Amino acid sequence: MSVRTGALSAWVVLAGAALGGCAGGGGRAAPELFSVLETRPATGELTAQRASVDVAPEVEYEIAGEPGAAWIVWRDALSSGGGWVVVKARRAAGATGEPEVVSEMPMARRDDGAIVSPRTSERDDAVVTEFEPALVVMPGVLRAGDTAVQSLRMVVRPADRLDRVKTQGDATHEIRYEADETVRVPAGRFRTQKVVAVLRATLGTARVENTTESWHAPGAGIVAERRVERVTVFGVPIRSSDRTIVARRIGAVPAER
Repeated sequence: MSVRTGALSAWVVLAGAALGGCAGGGGRAAPELFSVLETRPATGELTAQRASVDVAPEVEYEIAGEPGAAWIVWRDALSSGGGWVVVKARRAAGATGEPEVVSEMPMARRDDGAIVSPRTSERDDAVVTEFEPALVVMPGVLRAGDTAVQSLRMVVRPADRLDRVKTQGDATHEIRYEADETVRVPAGRFRTQKVVAVLRATLGTARVENTTESWHAPGAGIVAERRVERVTVFGVPIRSSDRTIVARRIGAVPAER
């Protein structure tokens, strides 16, 4: 993975890199759910330790456009080989009991400090996407104004037949630390570092572009995230999704009041 210096943007992401996920979504969050109170040019750096390790063990998110529904994200330790799994589950509005697990993404820390993932499992689409080499979810250090760029290959397999290939192709993944922003979400007010990740892939005849904006708060993790995905085949749009999630409960981590 190389690092290149890019221009700062004074305004307007676990980075969203998997191909699974439902089409549609609520789009941008209403002001009462998410608002940017202050924007400053990015300064300093964001480390993988701060962004992906020293975070709340569980966060519950509200989904823009889906009142009462929730995403719950937590980490499970791997039974062998070190590392952990980021588990995302969904609870429908009015539902009780355990939430429904929708995706799992194993993570590990490389010797250079980067957080990487070899694959992601998406239950809604019943696929497992493998990354070769492992996808860099967050570089060891991401400095203000820099963009980390990775070239990789993606192999998508049916979840029930991992010996088969559904589609595969080349991809690029870019991550940049864009701004320092103070935001308000249902969980409270947070000083954050805004990260933008863009995954572009060519899978057979399909072209995929997945852009994720994420707001990282010290000690909490991601307090808001917007993910936009576009898929075209022979230049014809066949799938579009735009979803924003905002934190409404972050373990025992207090917000800035």
